[in-house]
Amino acid sequence: MDLVYRSGLFNAKDGSCYWDSMENTIASDSKLIKYAPLWTRVVFMLSNIPYFMLTYWIFIQSSNIVTCNLLPHSIYILCRSPLFYSSIASMITLSSILMHASQMQLLGCCCTRKHSNQPYDNNDHILHQPAWQQRLRNFDFMCVLSTVVIPGFCQGSTLALQYLVTCIPLFAAGQYSKKNNNVTGYMVWHSIWHICTAWACFLAVSQSLTI
Repeated sequence: MDLVYRSGLFNAKDGSCYWDSMENTIASDSKLIKYAPLWTRVVFMLSNIPYFMLTYWIFIQSSNIVTCNLLPHSIYILCRSPLFYSSIASMITLSSILMHASQMQLLGCCCTRKHSNQPYDNNDHILHQPAWQQRLRNFDFMCVLSTVVIPGFCQGSTLALQYLVTCIPLFAAGQYSKKNNNVTGYMVWHSIWHICTAWACFLAVSQSLTI
């Protein structure tokens, strides 16, 4: 754990490989969205709406979610908690919104630096700094991972993993577009990724109710 901390995975200290990586990522994202109209970035952010819908649906359905009978009583109660499942879904929603709002430079409305060759400086919004960019991406990754691990643990099912795996090509297509500086392609493919992963989680939970 100490090696992980000192590597910069969570603190992203200046001089670490993660800090350098995030500087490159910020520079790439800044170039990507430099000429993207504001309305396209806002529409891209709206692709997170299915996550809100998923959160609400899980909250009203979670009391019926099947859980593994072999779990200890206290954990069994937690796994049947509406608040527990809806919290997971809401954290996924929050992490995606924060990460992409920062990426699309919609936080603080002062992050786009069209007249500078530098990807960031100390006057930019705090969430556009390498350290916070790294934290937001780690947060988003852990939230996505939780959609596989927690249902698998609580329900004794790998349904979430099975459904989410089918969405990976959409994510890959978005990353390919981003790598090739195709902002429209990135926004389109990643928006579809948001919609399809929310649908995948919905299908996994829905099917688990019938197990």
